[in-house]
Amino acid sequence: MRYFDRHGLKLGLFGLNCSGGLSGTLAPRALGGAWEENLIAAKIADEGAVDALVARRARRGRFDDLPEEMKRNLRQRAGGGNGAYPIVGSPDTVAAKLLTLHGAGIDAFAMRFANYVEHFPYFRDGVLPRLERAGVR
Repeated sequence: MRYFDRHGLKLGLFGLNCSGGLSGTLAPRALGGAWEENLIAAKIADEGAVDALVARRARRGRFDDLPEEMKRNLRQRAGGGNGAYPIVGSPDTVAAKLLTLHGAGIDAFAMRFANYVEHFPYFRDGVLPRLERAGVR
């Protein structure tokens, strides 16, 4: 993992196979993490990233003996964040949630975005400056 800086809040770069981290996406409203809301996130997922994740796991033989229905379900979960704690909303909302977690003692996060090409610049330009102003980045 490579850290962007040495300050209190560390944003790490993780590979496609990292799961269980925070899930980030642009959505019309905040999603709470229920199964139905993960399905909403899956509908706006970065299909290319999901394809790469599934192909990587398939090359390792992890899907060899699974029925097709289970493979479809796994693909859908991968697109929806794999059950990760979603932080979704405006830059103010996302920064506030990250600051709350930081205040609780969490100082490193694994960030995932439904579409990295579109959503990371939104995070970089909108959320990171707010974290800098709060003194945690």
